[in-house]
Amino acid sequence: MVTFSTRKENTLDLILTSHPSFTERCKPLPPITEKSDHDIVLFDLATQPVRARPKRRTLYLWKKANTIGIKQSLAQYSETFLNQTFSSVDEMWENFKAAIEKVIQEFVPTRRTLARQTHPWIDNHLRKLTNRKQCAYKRARKTNNPSDWNRYNRLCTQTQREIRQSHRKYMTEVISDSYKDQPKKFWSYIKTRKQESFGIAPLKNKDGFIHSDAKTKAEILNDQFQSVFTQEDTANVPDKGLAHTLPWKISPSTPTELRNN
Repeated sequence: MVTFSTRKENTLDLILTSHPSFTERCKPLPPITEKSDHDIVLFDLATQPVRARPKRRTLYLWKKANTIGIKQSLAQYSETFLNQTFSSVDEMWENFKAAIEKVIQEFVPTRRTLARQTHPWIDNHLRKLTNRKQCAYKRARKTNNPSDWNRYNRLCTQTQREIRQSHRKYMTEVISDSYKDQPKKFWSYIKTRKQESFGIAPLKNKDGFIHSDAKTKAEILNDQFQSVFTQEDTANVPDKGLAHTLPWKISPSTPTELRNN
């Protein structure tokens, strides 16, 4: 889609698309810095990415649960349960299930997840710091005062530094020796790194048939990747000469007899 030069007289920055009719504009912009010799390619598409909006869920904070209250409540219920008569197994299960849910709601605190996309290492402190940075940016844009710009730059540096520190700390906890015993946190992080939630679309094999199962799609991709590599003929390896077989390099000071051999 890039029909103009992006580095001097050469077109090195390319954009490939399977829907060229969605293109609204494609034009060059000046480089970001004076040291860069590549122009920026501005490319607009008449489409929007489909992103699954996370649903709010209720999480039980088991680390803050009142275990003593749970034990006492279940001990009292056990006596009532054993002395009670039930007409069927289903009735017994419903009674037991209702009692357990009541104990959980009474002694285990909960919290609601956020309705927007966020990273697990971003806590309330970092969110407040990010909001302060955004407010400082709006104020600096409005007043164009050097002191306001300095405050914004200071908050921007502080926010970036603390986010990186929080991310490093989170990664240290995720990628540790205990991730095999508690892999949920590890795979939750892997899930957050996904760019989309729909997986790989159905693929067409060499015979023209479309497949949607995971195993067949993996085989189709494997065949495609193998087809672009060169199949080397290991039976006829060319001889690269004496310099590659000797343990030393031939230099001008090497005797003439040895170099001729």
